[in-house]
Amino acid sequence: MAVLQLQRLGHLVGEARYLHAAERALSLFAHEIGRVPHAFPTLVSALAEWRTPPTIVSLTGESDALGPWRAELARAYRPDLIAVSLPFDATGLPPALARPAGSTPQAWVCRGPQCLPPIATIERLAAALR
Repeated sequence: MAVLQLQRLGHLVGEARYLHAAERALSLFAHEIGRVPHAFPTLVSALAEWRTPPTIVSLTGESDALGPWRAELARAYRPDLIAVSLPFDATGLPPALARPAGSTPQAWVCRGPQCLPPIATIERLAAALR
């Protein structure tokens, strides 16, 4: 569980040393994972996520206005998606999460180091995630 969460934290905040630590832990167990994968379900999930990093959706805007956006993200099973709602007045965020916040909700969709331009409607967010 720690490897999976460390890896997700690395992707979320853009911290390579967390990703390297997770990769080292996976490599320590690689032989055993290959031999009896059913004994290591969380490490198998971490390995799958290491091969294909998750999509990260950062939502910005007033907290009350983000409810429909969060509902849209919850409509489908998306195990490869990490969604965070950033407080409107958040300061001191890591660069990977520092997004300009306006009074209207926006979504920032990132896959690996590449991010789409900000998305201003729920419909466009849904389309970007298809």
